[in-house]
Amino acid sequence: MTHTYPSLVFGLTTLWTLLKYSAAIFALGFVLHHFSAYLRRSISETIGPNAFNLIFAPGIMIHEISHAVAAFLFLHEVMDIKLFDWKAKDGSHGHVVSRPRSLPAVFKIWIKMGELFIGIAPLIVGPLICGAIFYFWIPGGKSFALNPRFINFPSFSWALFAWYYLVIAVFSQMELSDADLKGTWKGYLWIALCTFICALCYYKIRNF
Repeated sequence: MTHTYPSLVFGLTTLWTLLKYSAAIFALGFVLHHFSAYLRRSISETIGPNAFNLIFAPGIMIHEISHAVAAFLFLHEVMDIKLFDWKAKDGSHGHVVSRPRSLPAVFKIWIKMGELFIGIAPLIVGPLICGAIFYFWIPGGKSFALNPRFINFPSFSWALFAWYYLVIAVFSQMELSDADLKGTWKGYLWIALCTFICALCYYKIRNF
């Protein structure tokens, strides 16, 4: 088979590489999801759910903004968005409702792949925001990022204290709901299919 179908072997090898890296990323996402649920539950039980929602509302807002940004990037139309809903009864306290736009067929694959990233956006955007703020705005943050040694960690400041608060707020709201996860596997399957096809095309062009 190796000699008869080299392009197919190359495509399958590329697909296997994608699956291996995806497994590691999904495992990290699984850990973050359950850590967020544990953190939210622990704090909520300590100070009460209403106080928790009030104090950590920025985390809820960033969670919903993450979905909205991903929806925009992957050409979905945002039908309704509520960054914070104090009266929500399903435990989400915020929501983003989006749907695929009616665009030419050339955009369909991009839109379908986006279903994965729209669903998991809080697991990506939240940590990126925390990392960017630490790097660019916390005194000494950039030095620590470039040379991560304990001695280089930023000394206490109100900015660092506010950053700690933001981290807790963000990480306590990264738990994904069933609505968030709906359609993510379809998006991933489209990514896998496109990766396989692109690998075949690349091999054909390279060996033309």
